[in-house]
Amino acid sequence: MKNGQPSATADLIALGTIFLDCDITFRRLVPPGAAEACRRFVEAYSPWGKRWIRLMGKGWFRAWMRCLERIALPGILVHYALRKCYLEDVVRNSLKNGSPTSSSRAWSSSPCSFTSIHSESPWGSPGSSTLVRPR
Repeated sequence: MKNGQPSATADLIALGTIFLDCDITFRRLVPPGAAEACRRFVEAYSPWGKRWIRLMGKGWFRAWMRCLERIALPGILVHYALRKCYLEDVVRNSLKNGSPTSSSRAWSSSPCSFTSIHSESPWGSPGSSTLVRPR
């Protein structure tokens, strides 16, 4: 994060999450609420965010993006989604076992994944004054 702006990687991951949520085959890999949180993030912080989101609603654009992904890094979007699912499991297990430090590490690694988890935390949500930060 530079000058209060999210990194290009954070933007890419958020857009990838929205993209997968538009795909009926991979939608089940996107945690509930994650696509909407990512959509709000992209609209708020990405200069081209609203345009990208609008284009993702077009079938021709999604086909073109899938083609580009196959050429550049086959399976990378599914990898991102599976990683998000794994991080959500790590956070849930940490919360269940009473480990706020592991939870906050996973939260900081996956900003759009905590939407369904933060209300379950006895330590508060990311960014709150009650969150226990890792040392």
